[in-house]
Amino acid sequence: MGKKISIIVFMLLLFTSVNAYAGDIPESILLGNQNALFIGKITSAKNDTYSIEPSTIMMGRIETKQIQIKKFDKYYGTEDKPKVGDSIVVRLLEDNKIDDLWIFKSTSLDYKTLRLLSERHDMVVRYEKYLNEGKYSEAQKKIDEKNLTASSTTTTVQIAEREVDHKEKSYLNSTEIFSIVILLFAVIVILFRFILKKRNNRIEN
Repeated sequence: MGKKISIIVFMLLLFTSVNAYAGDIPESILLGNQNALFIGKITSAKNDTYSIEPSTIMMGRIETKQIQIKKFDKYYGTEDKPKVGDSIVVRLLEDNKIDDLWIFKSTSLDYKTLRLLSERHDMVVRYEKYLNEGKYSEAQKKIDEKNLTASSTTTTVQIAEREVDHKEKSYLNSTEIFSIVILLFAVIVILFRFILKKRNNRIEN
C-alpha cells in the first residue's frame, strides 16, 4: 500500500513539474537562450523542407534573408497543417533548426496586432501579450546592453593591464640605463685613479 502511494505521489510531482516547465516557456524565451525569435512567412515547400522569410526579428540574430527548416506537421494548439503563405511565429534554436513543438500560426506579420491561432491556454495568451507589447525586443535590448557593458569592462581591464605592463617595462628600462651609467662612471673613476697613480709613480722615480 505504501509503495503504491509513493508511486502516485511521484507521478503527481512529475506531472506538476512538467506542467510548470511548459507553462514557463513564454518567460524562458525572454532569457535569450535561442538563436532567434522571429515572425515570418513560409515562402516555399520542397521535399522535406520549408523556406521561411523572416519579417520581424524579436530576439537574436538572423544573417540570411531566408532560412530552410525541416518540415513540421502542425502548429501548436491547432490541427492546421502548414502551407505556403502562412504567417508564423518561430523560435529558432540553432541554424536551420526550430522548436517545432512551439511554433504558431499568426493572423499577420505585425507583432503589435497579430493574434496566435491556437487554443487559448494561459501561456498562449501570455506569449501573445509579450509579442504585442514588444517585451521580447525589450529583453534583447537589455541583453545587448549587458553584453556591451561586459565587453567595455573587459576592454578597460585589458588597457589597464597594458598600461601597467608598459610602466613596468619603462621602469625596468630606466633601471637598466641607470645601472649602465653607474657602471661606466665606476670604470672611468677606476681608470682615472689608475692613470693618476701611474703618473705619481713616474714623478717619484
